[in-house]
Amino acid sequence: MALDLLQSLENEPFNSTGAQSKGVPQEFIDSLERVPLKNLPQKETADCPICTNRFVDDDYPLLVKLPCSVQHSAGKVAKDHIFDLECIGPWLKVNSTCPLCRFDVLEVDRKRRENLEEELKRAREEDEEEEEEDWDVYG
Repeated sequence: MALDLLQSLENEPFNSTGAQSKGVPQEFIDSLERVPLKNLPQKETADCPICTNRFVDDDYPLLVKLPCSVQHSAGKVAKDHIFDLECIGPWLKVNSTCPLCRFDVLEVDRKRRENLEEELKRAREEDEEEEEEDWDVYG
């Protein structure tokens, strides 16, 4: 029955209000940072917040960390919200937020893309300036 629910969530493009779903693309899920079990601070007691299974009980755990950050008066602070990929994957297909802190993980992706675009723009401008300077040699 739970499997049927997960499958219906994965296949459902709209949420319960009829609005377009705000999930993340599969490429984003595939690019989530992997976390080795040995890197967990309390690996013996650490568990998935969704299914509550202990990570050490899984023979082949595939753990991922969401890029959450919380705004405080001192600035943004990163949070380590770690999940089983098979648990967080269906959630992210329907929601773009962390189930623990409700941080919109697509915000990080948007910021990263904006930074890359700015770097590319600066690099192109520098290349154009260099080309213009080279023309002085031939004039």
